[in-house]
Order: sequence, then structure tokens, then C-alpha cells
Amino acid sequence: MKVPIGLWVVNDPYRISDYIHKAKKYDFIITEESSCVPFYKKELNIQSFHFPLAVNERNYYPIPKLKKRYDFSFIGNATPSRIAFFNSLLKKIKCDDFILIGKGWKDLSQYKKYINQIQLKLISPKEVCQIYNQSKIVLNLHRSSNDQNKNPYRLKALTPNNRTFDICATNSFQLISYREELGNYFELNKEIVAFDHVNDLAQKINHYNVHKELRETIAKNGYLRALREHTYKERVASLLNTLPIELKVIRSFK
Repeated sequence: MKVPIGLWVVNDPYRISDYIHKAKKYDFIITEESSCVPFYKKELNIQSFHFPLAVNERNYYPIPKLKKRYDFSFIGNATPSRIAFFNSLLKKIKCDDFILIGKGWKDLSQYKKYINQIQLKLISPKEVCQIYNQSKIVLNLHRSSNDQNKNPYRLKALTPNNRTFDICATNSFQLISYREELGNYFELNKEIVAFDHVNDLAQKINHYNVHKELRETIAKNGYLRALREHTYKERVASLLNTLPIELKVIRSFK
């Protein structure tokens, strides 16, 4: 039918060794990670486009009546680097009222001490949204770029993850591990706050836990930016405006 077919991947660069083989069968590739665009162009000689992930605002939204139960929360599976990070963090913070949710956290050195604040399971988007709304601070720790041993090219991860947008869409205050392109999506320290290392994060948790007004102002700014620019409706509209005319099979989107 002479219709160009593209592959849209959402787990770069962590699984790029899988994607590079799949992409050979397609006319173009769309990746959520900007560092992979020149790689695909060079290695496969196909058109490559960068479109970051976004938020489905039907799943992630403010729940005004929920009280803040946790000083901070983190939702995500434990990896060796995250275990080491939290082993250090929990010794430095001044609050014990937190919640960790995900598989693998039993390996924490202080697991028995905090067993009632750790849930070793996966939860639904609805439950994630509720936890975000119940947290004074939501932590967002990006993955290391080769945590699945499927990034043999050692490509850097530059683009913020989808949780960045999900958290902001719930009108929650976010402390996020720094990535080079984070400032392309949110204004640092006005709409979102980044940290560089475990000591920096501990200081910021202690600081923002006692500065409610500042925390809520930053959260509100990030919320408005997320709904204005970082929904999937905005992403797809941008995609259709960016693809070359010969690839524009769909000309309208509702």
C-alpha cells in the first residue's frame, strides 16, 4: 500500500539493544530519549524523531480532600543503585513518616526498622495518584542508563521520565534527580526542584518539609505547566506537526 510505518519506543536507552533490531523493519522510529536520535540515524540510516513521554491527566490529577499523610513518598522498584541510595538517605533525613512502594525493597539495610512503611508490591495508577496526593514531597529517582544491561552503547539518559509529568499533574511537590534536559520542560526551582546527590536530597527534604507555602507554590506552578504543555494530546499534536509530509498518514487528531 506504500504506507510508511514507524516504531514508537518508550524505554530508551535502557533497552536500545532490543529496539535497534526491531527498528530495522520500519521506515522511521520515534523515541522518548533525545540521546538516541542521532544513534538511530547513524546506525540504521532511518529517520528518527524525539518525542518525550507525557501524562494522561485522566489517571493523574489533584484530589483536594486528601490530607498529607507522608513527609515523602517514592514509588518504584528497587535496583542496586536505588538500594544504596536509600540506605544512605534514610540515615540523613529528619523524618520517619514516609512510604516506599515497589518490589525489592526488602534488601534495604533498615528494612526491619521501616517495615510498616514499605509495601513490596506494584500498585495501580489510581493508587499511585492517591499516594502522590497524600505526600508533602514526592521523590522521583531516574534509573541508571544501563540498569538492564541492554544499553551496550552507553548512551546517556537526558530526557525526564514519565513520572516527572505524572507527579506534577497531581499538583504535588516533586524532588527529582537531575537530568540535563529537565529545564526544557519545567523551570527549575520555580515549577520543579532537582537534586544532584544523596546529601543534596536529604537537605532539600528537610528544608521543604517545613516550608509548606513555598512547597505548594512550586507544586502549583508545575501543575499548570504540565496540563498546558505535557499531556499526550499536546504530544501527538506536536508529533503530527513535526513529521515530514511524506510520513503524515494521519492529518487530524481528536
